[in-house]
Amino acid sequence: MDDDIPNPNDYLFNSGGRVIGKEVSIRLDDKSLKQAHRYILLHSDEIKGDLDEFLTEKRQMNLQNPVTESDESNWIINEFGGWLQNKVHYIDATTEDGKLRKALAGGLHSYGRKLKGYIINGYKFLSTDRDSRLLTQNSGIMVEADGDAYYEKVKDIYELDYYGDYKVVLFRCDWVDIHRGVKAYPNGGVCVNFSKLMHSGRLLQDDPFVFSSQAKQVFYIEDEIQKGWLHVVKNKPRDVFDLGDSLPVEEEGGTN
Repeated sequence: MDDDIPNPNDYLFNSGGRVIGKEVSIRLDDKSLKQAHRYILLHSDEIKGDLDEFLTEKRQMNLQNPVTESDESNWIINEFGGWLQNKVHYIDATTEDGKLRKALAGGLHSYGRKLKGYIINGYKFLSTDRDSRLLTQNSGIMVEADGDAYYEKVKDIYELDYYGDYKVVLFRCDWVDIHRGVKAYPNGGVCVNFSKLMHSGRLLQDDPFVFSSQAKQVFYIEDEIQKGWLHVVKNKPRDVFDLGDSLPVEEEGGTN
């Protein structure tokens, strides 16, 4: 087990942190691999020019029909990764940006590590399967994007890599539907309902992943009146050295 904070330069999107608990080698299924790879590509500045070229090419091929946002989204979901991979041998890797662009175009390695716990940005996160057997709660997270707050639980923690050159740590999450499963109150309080989910990962177009560096920790407290609704309580980050490098003590008599 490697509990040391790794060289942050080895990790994309500032996702490097400290591994805690057991880790196992895994092979990601094809759908999850495509979802993770797409999420990374769409957040990579080095690939923006390639994405623009891809969409321009697709629009030119469909001049006879009006192109909608939905069309472009479907092209990206179903075709962009393969289109980019076909360009990999033509990418100049003599610069750092070129090296990264070539690695990204080549695609994610299907083998990686599944982690039980992870410390990053002053938060200690655990996956839900581990969290459910402990006295403490460490799987709740909030991610802010495009002016909205998204609430979820960390289902799995993966460390993946682009064939050893670049690593990335991703959280696979159960996402609460922001339209049906979130209630915001005038006093600033928020309640969520995990029976109303979106982006579960069941469909290829779902986005179940986020970078570990994007996550802020929250706790969920059951509402005594509204069945199924949970109050969101934000957690403050702590100094990484105060968090320790071990998992919390399991509740006596807990399931294995």
